[in-house]
Amino acid sequence: MRRGIKTKFINGFKRFVTVGTVAAMVFSVASTSDMSSQAYVSVPAGSLTDYNYPDIEYNYAKLLQYSLYMYDANMCGTDVGESSLHDWRNDCHTFDTTTYRRNDGVNVTVDVTGGYHDAGDHVKFGLPEAYAGFVLGMSYDTHKAAYEAAGQTGHLKTITARFADYLYRCAVLDANGNVEAFCVQVGQGGGGYDHGYWGAPENQTNANRPFYFANSSTPCTDIISLSAACLAMEYKNFGETKYLNMAKKLFEFAKNNSKNTNHPDSTIGTFYYSSGWEDDYCLAAMLLYNLTGEQSYYDEYQSYRYAEKAQNVYWALSWDNVAPALVYYAGDANAVNNSANVRGNTTYGGYNCLLDWGSARYNTGIQYMGLLYDKMSGTNTHRSYAEGQMKYLLGNNAAKQCFVVGYNSYSSKYPHHRAASGYSGSVQGTRTQEHVLLGALVGGQSTTGTYDDTADNYQYNEVSIDYNATLVAASAAIYSGHIGESGQSIDTNYYQDNTGNGGNTGGSTGGSTGGSTGGNTGGSTGGNTGGNTGGNAGGNAGGNSGESAGGGISEEDDNYFGDGVWFAYYQGCDFYKYSDGNVRSFYRSSKKPVINEFKCDGVYTYYFQLDGTAMKDRLTYHPNGVNVIYFDSEGHEVFSNFAHVKKSIAGEPVDDLCFFNVYGYMYVDVVTYDQAGVNLYYANPYGVMERYGWFQFSAAQGGGYGYANADGTLMKDTWTYDWNGNLVYMDGDGSMRGSR
Repeated sequence: MRRGIKTKFINGFKRFVTVGTVAAMVFSVASTSDMSSQAYVSVPAGSLTDYNYPDIEYNYAKLLQYSLYMYDANMCGTDVGESSLHDWRNDCHTFDTTTYRRNDGVNVTVDVTGGYHDAGDHVKFGLPEAYAGFVLGMSYDTHKAAYEAAGQTGHLKTITARFADYLYRCAVLDANGNVEAFCVQVGQGGGGYDHGYWGAPENQTNANRPFYFANSSTPCTDIISLSAACLAMEYKNFGETKYLNMAKKLFEFAKNNSKNTNHPDSTIGTFYYSSGWEDDYCLAAMLLYNLTGEQSYYDEYQSYRYAEKAQNVYWALSWDNVAPALVYYAGDANAVNNSANVRGNTTYGGYNCLLDWGSARYNTGIQYMGLLYDKMSGTNTHRSYAEGQMKYLLGNNAAKQCFVVGYNSYSSKYPHHRAASGYSGSVQGTRTQEHVLLGALVGGQSTTGTYDDTADNYQYNEVSIDYNATLVAASAAIYSGHIGESGQSIDTNYYQDNTGNGGNTGGSTGGSTGGSTGGNTGGSTGGNTGGNTGGNAGGNAGGNSGESAGGGISEEDDNYFGDGVWFAYYQGCDFYKYSDGNVRSFYRSSKKPVINEFKCDGVYTYYFQLDGTAMKDRLTYHPNGVNVIYFDSEGHEVFSNFAHVKKSIAGEPVDDLCFFNVYGYMYVDVVTYDQAGVNLYYANPYGVMERYGWFQFSAAQGGGYGYANADGTLMKDTWTYDWNGNLVYMDGDGSMRGSR
């Protein structure tokens, strides 16, 4: 068996469990002392170069799979032994429970066991905790097909649910069920506290492990808001209502209290000093608005969206800057593109290095934003650049240095990580580590092109849950463009869902998320935003659910469904296309038709009506009863795109041009650019793009007149004649100068 990876115990031995069979597999892996060694390297000046090293592969499915294991290494709590996929991790810090005295004088027990250690230490800092959980959830939301194709949905869900459960339990509710306080940090950095201990977390005592709470006096708006965003994302992906409810309560706390950052009595200000709260607050507001359709959230977003911190798209996505994520969920492709174009020092090897400390995390964050822009714009503007940077991190550089632990024989060997080191007392730079910290992204190269593979240099070799979050996200985004290609496959010795390619379930993680989590959340939470990324997850990505080895459904069952042609299986349902052009779906277990429900086939979202057919060519209301959505002529819900609408909500024939955002919601009374950021459009208060001549903007848009061409583009930055033959100038916002 590959050393250090947990599967299941069978007759006292660890074996891999595959669908329908039990196979004994024995593997070996070189110890760190056997791997290629180069402690200190210096990359010469030069541009990004493809060295074509024959012994380095660029397998993004495997990279996605490995990168998730960092979170198994950093699990904390009473169930680590059962939950972590590393057999060298066990329960730790089981004493992370404290008492909080509420304003009404009642003492309540706050159980904050669980969650994740921050880095190679064992503190649980609130900001990176919420950030990492959010980014991992965002990655699944934006590139779901990659997780399905690689069989990693179950592992991802285990990880994000743990983040969400921890943040959920950090909240202290008053007698009315409202948030009164929130635990923003467990433990403390510094030599006299956690950082003075080097050893296994399982052996650390509770001495000098304090708890810090946000409350009305120290509201920590940044941490509270980002925690709300993390919980909202978990609800969006997997449909747990309690997370949405807690996200709302946390946002209300942030809204109703004074706003500031950090906690004055903890070490947050030393280790994670936040430069502002507006980006976190606006992100939470936008997500909650998109999920609920409640105007109050949008109003809060509007109140702070122009703050410098909320507009900081000229810096990489990171724990202190979620503005790039905010503008993605606000549907602003131009701003996303700005974030994708952030550049630092590229002198040494062409590697994009923003800062000396932890440069690789910023590099992968920029990769991810570039691929998000490509997704929004339907282009490949940034793909080549992103893949070139990722190849650099995997060893395609002059030093032949890989910065992802365990990925290949050129990987970093000595990450700054107490649990993986396997020794105690003090950090010992190049002492052979007992465990391989599989998939962990180290800090990486400096702005001068140097790197030192030693555990006692945390500038180069620190690892962290926030580092790996963008590695996971970039890996999934890159892999989404290579699904099904030769050389793009997971390592079958490690975790894979029991769907997709039929591998082992990972034992303690519970396998696929399918039915037990409520299936696809497309209908109830605003739609599947990863739907149009291409590639059919599950069924077409190397075998379907594992129930039917050959793919699809049996010949006997096929006859049962008449002339329908099977084309997909996803989360317990089979999908058929019929000769009358309609799509229908059936539950595989009961063969009953799906009716009055939203369902996703792994790529597209449908709504199946009372007669069992997918709604098509039709506007309808989202289940929130507020937003309007649209299904095209194929029955596919439209996301992030224009659509020529043929039927109104009442079913009457129309010929309207409308735009639907990343959640599938119709733009209403919005002036917006197209995905290329060139042409301007106006969706009037009825959600219809103005076309064919002069029109008047609504009062909310400042009034005034505009002119829309037949294709809906607004005339701007030019002279023209108005309806009376007067020469007028159309400003850059599409309005006639002087009419407002």
